[in-house]
Amino acid sequence: MPASTPLSSHAGVAVAAVAVALMLIPGAAFPLEFAQTPTDVRQVLLAGGTPDASTATRIAIRVDFVFIGLYVVFLMAFAARRAGGSAWLGWIGVALALLVGLADLVENRQMLVVLARIDSLDGPEVGAALGRLHLATWVKWGGLAVYLAVMAYGLDGSRRFRMGFAGVAGGAAMLTAAA
Repeated sequence: MPASTPLSSHAGVAVAAVAVALMLIPGAAFPLEFAQTPTDVRQVLLAGGTPDASTATRIAIRVDFVFIGLYVVFLMAFAARRAGGSAWLGWIGVALALLVGLADLVENRQMLVVLARIDSLDGPEVGAALGRLHLATWVKWGGLAVYLAVMAYGLDGSRRFRMGFAGVAGGAAMLTAAA
């Protein structure tokens, strides 16, 4: 057993703490990342349950920027530590963690663009931002599914378990790509 606690453990605790903080922001409209039309945006904000859900959502997005940095560090540290002794598996995990984080940053930026134009959601800028938001959201979730499949392959345990877990995660990645 190592004498020091690995970075992935510290980052994991920080990720959990910020996730709890995000859940405690009243009225934040978290499903906004899945909005594809101005009508979707209005419905998501109305479902937020507060008169100013857009302000609560902006706050949550700003906290999410911290969350992104923390979970990317966690995913990278986990990949480096748990790649099953395979350097290429570790590098693939690190690259996927960076891709997921970058897509999440783009996603947050596009949500802020949409929220900044909340009074004129039918404009062309909002349509373009919603298109970029949709793409970034699916790259993020698809990249995370592929990351899990790759990391599952490097887990300790029986080959049958690893292949089964990797298959489920790979199937989720394919479904994400098809959506």
